[in-house]
Amino acid sequence: MIDLKDILREVSSFVPSVWGIIVVSEDGLPIDHAFTRALNVDDPLIVAGLLSSATGLLENLMKELADSSTDLLYAQGDKISILVGRVCEGYLAFLASPDTKLGPLLMEFKKYSRIIEENFKKIFKGEQT
Repeated sequence: MIDLKDILREVSSFVPSVWGIIVVSEDGLPIDHAFTRALNVDDPLIVAGLLSSATGLLENLMKELADSSTDLLYAQGDKISILVGRVCEGYLAFLASPDTKLGPLLMEFKKYSRIIEENFKKIFKGEQT
């Protein structure tokens, strides 16, 4: 299985402002995560739960507005930006500085989301690795 720390290192070489990657189940459980020192996260479980809840709500909103699927969601605040997308039966999120350029972030997200999805399929399907 791949190591998210290695992927974070690779992504950061192209988009230095990426501070973390987290893979979350639909139920809000952290499957795996990698954070740099720039991102101060005391409990990935809290981040995973909130990320899953917020993303699920926004997906429901998009469906209510007649959009059949939601591929990516992006939020930007004063201190952080978050790009979230579906992988298997869960979510993948890139956490970055608020001044991150969205184009390069999207390119890296699409590139690595496929790799991460392939590697985490067994976990999401409840199989042993």
